[in-house]
Amino acid sequence: MSETTICFHIPQFRQRNVRKIRKFVSNLKLPRIEFNGYCQGCFIYVFAASANLKSTPQDDSYVAAVVEYQVNTNVSINTQNYVDLIKEAAEKNADIIVFPEMTLTRGQRRIPIPFHGILKTTPIPALNPELYDEILVSISAAARVHQIYVVINVQEVMDCNDAPGEYCPEQKEYLFNTNVVFDRNGAVIDRYRKINLFGEFTRTPALKPELGVFTTDFGVTFGHYICFDLMFQVPAVQVVQKHNITDVIFTTMWFSEMPYLTAVEIQEAYTYAMNVNFLAAGANNVRVGSAGSGIYSGKAGSLISVMPGVPTTRLLVAKVPKVPGEGPHYMALAKDGINTYSRKDLGVATCAVVACKNDTIKSCPYRFEKTEDNVVIEDLVIEMTSYSHHYNASLQCDDIIYYPVSFTNDKFPVRPKNVTFLETSKINSNEVLSSCENNLNIDFNGHKEHIVYKINAPQNNIVSFGVWGRVYNRDFDHNKKPTADDLKNYLEIEDWIYKMEKKNNKI
Repeated sequence: MSETTICFHIPQFRQRNVRKIRKFVSNLKLPRIEFNGYCQGCFIYVFAASANLKSTPQDDSYVAAVVEYQVNTNVSINTQNYVDLIKEAAEKNADIIVFPEMTLTRGQRRIPIPFHGILKTTPIPALNPELYDEILVSISAAARVHQIYVVINVQEVMDCNDAPGEYCPEQKEYLFNTNVVFDRNGAVIDRYRKINLFGEFTRTPALKPELGVFTTDFGVTFGHYICFDLMFQVPAVQVVQKHNITDVIFTTMWFSEMPYLTAVEIQEAYTYAMNVNFLAAGANNVRVGSAGSGIYSGKAGSLISVMPGVPTTRLLVAKVPKVPGEGPHYMALAKDGINTYSRKDLGVATCAVVACKNDTIKSCPYRFEKTEDNVVIEDLVIEMTSYSHHYNASLQCDDIIYYPVSFTNDKFPVRPKNVTFLETSKINSNEVLSSCENNLNIDFNGHKEHIVYKINAPQNNIVSFGVWGRVYNRDFDHNKKPTADDLKNYLEIEDWIYKMEKKNNKI
């Protein structure tokens, strides 16, 4: 575990402030290592921080977390739950975590977010707890301790009698539905007020339709908006196209409506149409039809998503490609030649589709991460025209055999019931075939072998799938005697395999 230090500044050293700071730290229930006293008007605490492996601008992906959060009216419980979920996300190496709309504060609990005021000069609530609502302080401290970006949604209050830097058409109190973004240091770096309210008659739409946009230290710029905003050009379309953004955050308490607007349905539709990565955190209140969260990547669709029909809180984590829509790459590979194994040349004739990490052949094959096994292959047919079977009279067996090979992310082949493998030489001329199989151009005279290998049902974790033909009459054994180095290397490998000590390089 790494460590992080938080200094709580106290402009006026008073006993009530001392009690307030110590009570706050106790309520955080963070893994405190020690209290290092105070100096020059501040308390210094050292916390154990999660060993979070941060993504960098050079990485081709980042790790995102969204929360499907069960609605609870107890703000204190919600705050502690949020802190616990932030810790859990950081332990899974998430760079950013998103919480849903209106699941932290509601009713009479209203929070000032002076984004154009004191947050400009003192942007880290955790270091200045006497200046901010304790909810902001708690989330700021958790973000800082666990070194993770955090997006929350709160009911914001703005009193225009004391609102420096804010646009105030009237001198009164306004309520907004607001996203607040914290960086890894616990600083508030962005605020977005919902533009399109769904009812919410106690609140006011954003007085200016300002777009929510912020940039991270891992090289991704996010746009963000709230729930009903998704239905409107401003901000849902504008924030992506005006700022050329590829990653969007969505906090929501969605009320699903068939046939077009159920939660995960519209989330995935939006990410596909806009070709963006979409981090959607949904409030869970199935009693009134609110549920549905997910992490999506362009035209690749859902990386992970849930549409629960029961009350639940769930943390969803996924590795998100910085180029939307890149799930695993697949390449078609074919070879008619020789493979060499242990100085023996083996004749092969192969045709296959193989998963690759990127678009280079050196990255194939590739077993994808757990969060990447979402690419569903609906239809896959390998059609191969190759050498006909040849019977070796002296050996009394075939010189050529074709093997249907497949490998999935769970290290097993595709189940036999889900595949079909056909060879023309083994098909009766009177057999009735499907339309696809009739494309084989069957040659019953045996001049060529026509092969079909196909899936019978959609598959979501194929690493490789194809026909591996062994042309035995091409095999050649070079019969070279092993050198001293060969023997030494072999003994080292054997010792490593069996975990035995080498004994003077002697068998």
